Amino acid sequence: MTTKHSPEKIQDAVIQFTDAMIKKNNEALVACFADDCEIEFLHVKLKGKKGAREWREWLYGHMSELQFDRITNVVNEKTIMEEYILSGRLHNGSRIKSRQTEVIVFDDNYKIKRFSFYFDRLDFIESGINKIMAKQIVNTFNQKTLKNLKSHV
Repeated sequence: MTTKHSPEKIQDAVIQFTDAMIKKNNEALVACFADDCEIEFLHVKLKGKKGAREWREWLYGHMSELQFDRITNVVNEKTIMEEYILSGRLHNGSRIKSRQTEVIVFDDNYKIKRFSFYFDRLDFIESGINKIMAKQIVNTFNQKTLKNLKSHV
């Protein structure tokens, strides 16, 4: 039996999830996920609470501080699609801003059944190499990928 989901309760569940991430409340963060959840990012699929813990370790392994500024979101049935700016600090001290999107599907208990998010890995290039090298790589990449576009910013 499918339950009609309340958009307000979905928004509340997302706020609870985001707050747990920002505060690094490990128990509350993992509790947001259903036992049989799926998490997908960077062509990787993680499953279950074990997968949620692995994703959490990946996230905190790269970011020492997190902040989310929502741009827009759309709730449809049991799914929310959001666009936001992730701001924060990498463990090497670099500040980061990354425009990202996510799709979250909830189960009937407002637990996360499926979580997929998308971002440009180049936003995080400074986490692995120095700033000068990172800027050179990004500039070269941008030039090559924007070649043949008449008007671009």
